Amino acid sequence: MSVYLKQNDLLEDEAFTIAEANEVNFGDMVLSSSVPVWVIFGARWSTPCRTLFSTLSGIKTLLGDMAKLVKVNADESIGLGIWYGVDSLPTLLYFEKGMVCARIVGMSDRESLLTKMKRIMEGQFDEEGS
Repeated sequence: MSVYLKQNDLLEDEAFTIAEANEVNFGDMVLSSSVPVWVIFGARWSTPCRTLFSTLSGIKTLLGDMAKLVKVNADESIGLGIWYGVDSLPTLLYFEKGMVCARIVGMSDRESLLTKMKRIMEGQFDEEGS
């Protein structure tokens, strides 16, 4: 049982390396950003969300100055989830100049996620926006 707790603690620690946006600071952190922003809507109780937090923590350094990465706790910022039509967790939204340009729903492996994110950042969207 202690191994399980340690794994969850590690995932939680890695999630903290991603800045958190909420209904109060979302405008400043995301909508007014001078660089594109990836926003992950997730919840602490969700294993897929915690896994994605961990994956994105590693990807954050690869983004460098090309884009920011922020998370939104869907349980605490319900209004943001409703506003942006988030009905599944995890959901990753890509914002440019305050507008949602793409959406990735669900969990995928690191390489698939990197490929999708790169394609989106290069402006290549499919019919679903990802």
